[in-house]
Amino acid sequence: MAYSMADIIILNIRLITQQIKDRFGIYKSRRTFFLLILGITIIFYLLSKWMPHRSNYTNVHYNKCLQTKLEQFSSDVADMNIIINHEPIQFGEIVSLPFTGNGYIGLSLSTQSHIQLIFDPGTSFISSSYSPIIQISSKIWEDSSATIIQMNHGLVRRLQCFQISEVHSAYVTHTLYAHRCRSSLIIQEIDIINTSDQTLDLDFQQKTQTSGNDIKQLDIQELQIDSTKDTYLMTTYQIITRQHNSSICVILTKKIILSTHIKPNSQNKQIILTVIKYSPSIPDDLLRNQTYRKQWQKTLEKQAKDDLSEALSISFKELLKEHIDTWSLIWQSGFSISHSLAPSVMNGDVINRTIYYVLCSTPSPLYELNLDETKKNELNQSLFQIDGCFESHSTL
Repeated sequence: MAYSMADIIILNIRLITQQIKDRFGIYKSRRTFFLLILGITIIFYLLSKWMPHRSNYTNVHYNKCLQTKLEQFSSDVADMNIIINHEPIQFGEIVSLPFTGNGYIGLSLSTQSHIQLIFDPGTSFISSSYSPIIQISSKIWEDSSATIIQMNHGLVRRLQCFQISEVHSAYVTHTLYAHRCRSSLIIQEIDIINTSDQTLDLDFQQKTQTSGNDIKQLDIQELQIDSTKDTYLMTTYQIITRQHNSSICVILTKKIILSTHIKPNSQNKQIILTVIKYSPSIPDDLLRNQTYRKQWQKTLEKQAKDDLSEALSISFKELLKEHIDTWSLIWQSGFSISHSLAPSVMNGDVINRTIYYVLCSTPSPLYELNLDETKKNELNQSLFQIDGCFESHSTL
């Protein structure tokens, strides 16, 4: 008599069940057997999740590494959406500051740059004398790099390649942005991929603070936020904004490691969140009152911790999506990328760069999170008050 495949499977299961019963004598029901199979399945699933998976990263020859990495942006280059600067600068490139901002705070992707406080778009930036920017270097490996300003996404990147051997290289991608709808938040992401067969040793350098006559440190403390294992540094300053006026500024940022070791054919990712809260410009006479000053300090420190806690509750992928989506809305609301390449005139690349820097320095409160309906209606009404918009120059 012929048996179907289903019959054979059932017979095998019955045979296995009988053998288990005979050998152990503890499985007395189908329910128990089912629970056993379910438990074994769950154990194997969890083991597959916990066990490290080895990824095979594509090796790129060092001499071609940087160019290969830049090719992914070729379509944006053609559309004038980005500006690329090699280090050192190459012939024909427009030297551009790798700056990101959201109208409240701004920062360049350079260890020499400090967080800039933007009190008013019509006034000069106020330096905080503090920089969370991390520079990656090696005492052993030669490196080459280029910076990229993605103007239509509000992102600044640095691509960095390290020569491990004549045929192997490792590469690092830095991404920096001042979050467009979370006005106190700066995010730096560092993605390191080692495609070689050697361990990559890299140093992390961070020049957090420089001294100056315009800034006074009031307090510094280490703390942990929520259930994260990372340590954060919260520093409070009093910064001179203009004559006889100052601002209380709180900077809360992740405490970084000094070096890292990336195993062969592996990846290491570091994400540094920095929150900056500052008061409006306050007369120095008021700040001499210790009670008044400490009240401002306590309020800003709580706001900084709350903002960081909220950001940590969201995935970094979602934070990036929030930022890019908001930038896209700003472009659609009246600004756009120019494609002009007419000779002997101000061309698209200069126009786009100008618009980008203007937007980095100008707040867009209509797109901020936690905006109440009353304020939102006021801002929407102001969009219809266009008198005087074109009183002077008819074009940018």
